[in-house]
Amino acid sequence: MTIVPETGSPRLALHGGGPVRAERKPANPLISDAAKSEVVEVLESGTLAQFYGGTRVRRFESAYASRFQRKHAIAVSSGTAALHLAYLAARLPSGSEALLPANAYVSAASAMIQAEIVPVVVDIDPLTGAMDPEDCARKINDRTRMLVPVHMYGQPCPMPELTTLASRHGLVIIEDCGQSHGAPSAGRLTGTFGLAAAFSLCCRKHIAVGEGGMVITDDDASPKRSARWRTRARGRTGSTTGRWATATTSRRYRRCSACTSSPGSMKS
Repeated sequence: MTIVPETGSPRLALHGGGPVRAERKPANPLISDAAKSEVVEVLESGTLAQFYGGTRVRRFESAYASRFQRKHAIAVSSGTAALHLAYLAARLPSGSEALLPANAYVSAASAMIQAEIVPVVVDIDPLTGAMDPEDCARKINDRTRMLVPVHMYGQPCPMPELTTLASRHGLVIIEDCGQSHGAPSAGRLTGTFGLAAAFSLCCRKHIAVGEGGMVITDDDASPKRSARWRTRARGRTGSTTGRWATATTSRRYRRCSACTSSPGSMKS
């Protein structure tokens, strides 16, 4: 079979023929005029950072938490940062092992190493591409402390089986939802099964803010710890004199308000 490009030339563009598509594909993601106006509004406000009084990031966090019916949402600078903070929320001893699927993006493992957790790779189901609960069970040992389902390409992992397995062995579940922003799974949404869930908001994800990430959790201690990590380990009291206190080391994972100025796609 001969594939003839739209230009009508039987030759490949590589060999001097016309391209298959004469016009470039539209930009992805599509950005509405309303979203552009909101970005301009932030730029003209004079307050580009949440740390100095910006409200857009907080509004985005509130919308995200509401969408997933979780108590807390913490916006950060990337999906990798979100994974790192989610892992830290588990408060695991250094050297603990965590299971993750073989087809996970490298950030799922590299963020574990940053948190002093040892990644252990698990096979995937050849039909679904999702984490295989049977191989998970085979890989569990006395050092295993955490299970990280990575929902690839919008396809949820088999969460009923994985949550049962985690409960049986006392494992913490942290979901990597970078490619699955709330897909339905067993009557719930991906991101609502574990202690915390991490999302990527980069330009190719379902919800895009350029670069960014989000952590959602019901754990009341996580927001305080995560806030310290994303703001140079400092807390500001609200005093006009700017009273500071450094609590620990940090990664400065803050978000820019202009990048999260239009959370309108987050519907409860």
